[in-house]
Amino acid sequence: MAKQTIAITGIAGYWGEKLAARLKETHRIVGIDTRAPDLPDSADVFIKADFGAPEMADILREHHIAAVCHLPQHTPTGTYDIPRTAKLFSACAAAGVTHLTLKSSALVYGARADAPAMLPEETPFPPTASDPIVRNLRHVEALVTDLRREASSLRVAVLRMAHVIGATVDSLTVRWLSMPAPVALLGFNPLLQLLHEKDAADALTHAVATAAEGTFNIAAAPPLPLSRVIALAGKIPLPLPHPMAYKRYQVESGNRRRRKTIPLHPDFLRYRLVTDTSAMEDVLGFYPAHSAEESVQAFREQNYFRQLSPVDAARVKRLKQLQKDIDGE
Repeated sequence: MAKQTIAITGIAGYWGEKLAARLKETHRIVGIDTRAPDLPDSADVFIKADFGAPEMADILREHHIAAVCHLPQHTPTGTYDIPRTAKLFSACAAAGVTHLTLKSSALVYGARADAPAMLPEETPFPPTASDPIVRNLRHVEALVTDLRREASSLRVAVLRMAHVIGATVDSLTVRWLSMPAPVALLGFNPLLQLLHEKDAADALTHAVATAAEGTFNIAAAPPLPLSRVIALAGKIPLPLPHPMAYKRYQVESGNRRRRKTIPLHPDFLRYRLVTDTSAMEDVLGFYPAHSAEESVQAFREQNYFRQLSPVDAARVKRLKQLQKDIDGE
């Protein structure tokens, strides 16, 4: 049986390489990016192109693309290029693509004092958001809503992932926890949902492989208090009054050259953001393999290695692998 052809936008990025490695055996991979992937065999076919290029519909038709997995590229400030994403979605509709998977984020809900205890996927978004990242996420999902109306036969899966963390991923949460003393807000200890980087990649793979349709919250259990996350990471928090934290965030966001001591918007360090993951299990049929605590532990081990010399880090990793082999893991 011939393999289904899937296009992965951002094939040269972290998530593109992870997804391609998982799908290579079962799918024909067409990678699309403005630069070639570091691993030359990541894709069966690599196309050097901007995913928002005017000729994208022709490219999708020419290569008989049945499905597209869109991995939005973030700018240094964490925002998306909305016009290019809109052009890609229109190209998918025009080329007769049958399935689209979009990597999104649970940050789309925002974090606020009056949020429900658990947020199901149908929760309406507040009319405004102070965080530009949240505004951009909502704009992209609004484009998905338009696409569903424009191409009713196109199945779309949107994965709203919790704070992704692990040994190798670069995320806002990892940047926050990588600080010598991660900022916390005095008097606030919200619950956080986390997701191991491997589970994030596996969720994308599962959605593509099953041609899933719908919007799904993706997170590991259980939610953890912010103070517990910092402690598991082996860090001591830097407590700041929340007016000072918001002011610092605004100043740092307005100066790209300034080191970001608060990568996450302070709202996410102040208010709970816990999503309902029942649809992830009951409809999507996906179950994260790692708990929230295991996800933080994976980050902590890598953070420890960063403090060692290359020789010592390699020695510790070899010993850990040897122990796993002895234990039969």
